[in-house]
Amino acid sequence: MTSRRQALEVDRNYAAFERVLSEILPDHRDQLALMRDQRIVGFFDQPREALHAACELFPDGIYSIQEVTDKPIDLGYWSHVGCNASDDENTRHSRESGSPDGGGDTQMSSGFPLSRE
Repeated sequence: MTSRRQALEVDRNYAAFERVLSEILPDHRDQLALMRDQRIVGFFDQPREALHAACELFPDGIYSIQEVTDKPIDLGYWSHVGCNASDDENTRHSRESGSPDGGGDTQMSSGFPLSRE
């Protein structure tokens, strides 16, 4: 399994999730949607439940988990990982204070791991 395949799955799933969010929000607000191949395969109340189901259903680790919410979520450092801000003061401060440098293979969204190795 490659990190590139994981990233592609996460990106595609998120795009599909955004397309159906308004439809699922009334019935599943604040739940977690487990996704694979751009489809929601289940809704869960707790992150542990979603992760357990993901590990059972997808031992290859290719899946994503999205929180069903219309509220923007600030992921702190992870919100800015895609930025090319190596000279930005906030980025330097994050590195100096021991924040993650984005070098890991786990994709993040809504504060939950989206895939596992």
